Amino acid sequence: MAAAPRCPEEAIARLEVEILEAEKAREMLSKMPKDRRVYAQVGGLMVELTAEEAMEMIELRIAALKKQVRRLREAAKEASGKF
Repeated sequence: MAAAPRCPEEAIARLEVEILEAEKAREMLSKMPKDRRVYAQVGGLMVELTAEEAMEMIELRIAALKKQVRRLREAAKEASGKF
């Protein structure tokens, strides 16, 4: 398990790396037939999905990560204004 980020910028950087990885996976999946069988790690399990199902999961993950980055940036901006 990774160490907890020490500052908002570090947390944002980690999330942005996750976004880049998810976008790369999305790019790879977009080149596959929608009914192609793929495997995704869910928790500690490997789950068989179609490429279309995996794409939907990745899209949701990217949206959630981007929302988290926005929240962290807003919180950091508010915090910097208090000092």
